[in-house]
Amino acid sequence: MQVGRVVDLKNCGKYFDFLRRNNVLIVLVVFFLFGLGLGIFSFKGFSDFKAAAQTYLESFVDLRTDSGFLKITVNSFLVSLTYIVLCFIVGSSALGIVVLPFVVALRGAVYGALMALLYSEYALKGIAFNAVMVLPAAAIFTAALILAARESVGFSLRVARLTLPRTSPSNLYYDFKNYCGRYLVICLLVLVSALADGLISRYFSDSFSL
Repeated sequence: MQVGRVVDLKNCGKYFDFLRRNNVLIVLVVFFLFGLGLGIFSFKGFSDFKAAAQTYLESFVDLRTDSGFLKITVNSFLVSLTYIVLCFIVGSSALGIVVLPFVVALRGAVYGALMALLYSEYALKGIAFNAVMVLPAAAIFTAALILAARESVGFSLRVARLTLPRTSPSNLYYDFKNYCGRYLVICLLVLVSALADGLISRYFSDSFSL
């Protein structure tokens, strides 16, 4: 006897509604994964890419070998803040819609190249180094970056709509105020990432040195 399966259209509607409400976030995650894959699979094919990854790793290790907690935290925060400030500035213009996904993809490519270098050159030691020294802070910052890019794409869309010929003029003051407020929260998340980086580097750098 065949048993029919009833499709719950109500639940399907919830899924589609979730996708619709988070479409920008999903696109940004896809771009990050694309950049990650590009960094991993382009590592051996381009010597300049490999050299850049090696230079980045050397500076990463040197800072965490000879520096204290405060210096590592400040350096990590300022480097990460560069991406956040870039997202904020680009999101203030109509160009943000196009540029921001590639900013997220660029950061994914950096992580991808670093992972490829660690895994290919250092084997198990590289895997352990990535899991302990890189991944925790990187995961927090990646979440902050994607959230920042989502906010910037949203504000950039509002700016772009004002450039359309039949759009009536509107005041973006309150939108920009909320935009800045959300970025302050995102900066706190970046600070958490930097603190995690400083603490992990301070207490585990000797145990997981390359």
